[in-house]
Parts: sequence; C-alpha cells; structure tokens
Amino acid sequence: MRIKFRTSISGLNYSHMPGEDVDWPDDKEAKRFIDAGYAELVEPTKAAAKAAAKDDRKVEHADGAGTGKRSGKTKEETTLKR
Repeated sequence: MRIKFRTSISGLNYSHMPGEDVDWPDDKEAKRFIDAGYAELVEPTKAAAKAAAKDDRKVEHADGAGTGKRSGKTKEETTLKR
C-alpha cells in the first residue's frame, strides 16, 4: 500500500521523514499508521496504474523463457539425461 508519512518514523530496518511517499509492504500496518494519523493513503494516478499494469505483462527471464524465442535445440537436447 502506498502511503505518505505526516511525521517522522523509524524502526529497526527503516527511517522515513514527513512528506515521504513509501510503498509499505504490510497493508494492515499501513492502515494502522493511517488510522493513527501518522500517514495518509496515496492514491495512484491513472498513468501510474497503467504503467504498473504494463510492467506486470512484461515479465522476462534471463534465459529467454516466456519471451517466445526458441533456442534452436530439440526437445531431446534440452532434456536431462539420467
């Protein structure tokens, strides 16, 4: 959940200043910050939501898997031999 802190806050693994936008990984904890008045919810803009949806579709792997490219090897060449 994307939140914007109104106050400074710090913990063992983080430190944030007032006005800082953060993508908080735990939604329940982010909601508690909002309810306590330490932060406010940041609504994604239409452009950001569109870019995020586009990024989700463009997952590529280092080995070329899922890209539609073929290695030129036959199935027998790529299968592990026991």
